[in-house]
Amino acid sequence: MNIVVLRYGGLGDILLATPLLRIIKKKYPAASITFVTEAGNTSILAKSTLVVSTHGLDKETRSSVYGSYAAGSSIRQQTGSIDLYVNLQPSLKSIALGIGLMPKVTWTFKKDRRIQTATGKVRHAIDDFLNVIPDGIPSDANRTMEFVIPADAKSKAEKKATELGINLSAAIVINPAGTRDINRWPPDKLAEFIDWIGVNLGGYTPILVGGPGDAWLEDSIVRHLGRPVKSLIGKLSLQELGAVLQQAAVTVTGDTGPLHIAAAVGARIVCLSGAADPDRTGPSNNPFDLIVINRSLPCVPCQDRTCKRGDIACMTQMTVASVVDAVERRIKAG
Repeated sequence: MNIVVLRYGGLGDILLATPLLRIIKKKYPAASITFVTEAGNTSILAKSTLVVSTHGLDKETRSSVYGSYAAGSSIRQQTGSIDLYVNLQPSLKSIALGIGLMPKVTWTFKKDRRIQTATGKVRHAIDDFLNVIPDGIPSDANRTMEFVIPADAKSKAEKKATELGINLSAAIVINPAGTRDINRWPPDKLAEFIDWIGVNLGGYTPILVGGPGDAWLEDSIVRHLGRPVKSLIGKLSLQELGAVLQQAAVTVTGDTGPLHIAAAVGARIVCLSGAADPDRTGPSNNPFDLIVINRSLPCVPCQDRTCKRGDIACMTQMTVASVVDAVERRIKAG
């Protein structure tokens, strides 16, 4: 049985879909699942137990109706007859890809951000994806995201931490990055928080993580701090980052891609949330994980890409004391 699942987007978008992949795999144990996503994001599911292969499409192909159709046709020629197409990115172009696949059955995702009567909250994105299953979400559904950390990635991460003089089990990992300004805690607040760790949490070491494009955030934090801070920004693969988060004492991050890696690998999380709705995309697995959010602001969570107020008050007014309290409580929870 050949199944194709399509989901574009970033790190979080793909990881949030992995519980659905697990249920499909359980429902059809002999199935061969091909995951289609953006070129450059195929490593997110590296070594995954849920898919046989990943297929990355470049921007030109994704943005063209004919290109999408041709990509679907090419995948069908490579894998053989397609039994099921799961379209988690409904659009004219993803429909065209489906026409190229010529599947026997298609499941199409419909985003639902309505408040659910049963919970009084919006559906978490994981459940929103699971809702694509025609006969309903199984009562025993495992909602844990999958992110595989190979043994070599773990050893490389430990070596890189050791070279910086860091014991990961006593590290407070800080991810200052976010896709948008509206999801980031300001560098001056991060610098104050790092100072607090040094004064009040003996035995714990703050360490920055992020991609190569986040070096400017490290520079800004260092300027406010007035001294260097230990950093692995730009020095880790995705899988190595997962290993660091998994072993750390606690991970402090906004609602962005590394948050979902942290949740997938069972890291101890303090999530700094403003524009993003934590009920929809926040930590999803561990009941001890904590969310710092100022719900007294009438616009929180707005779920917008930019701040209509213009001051990003949800993040700029987030106090160091509130983050400190959450980190202390999360460490004590174990």
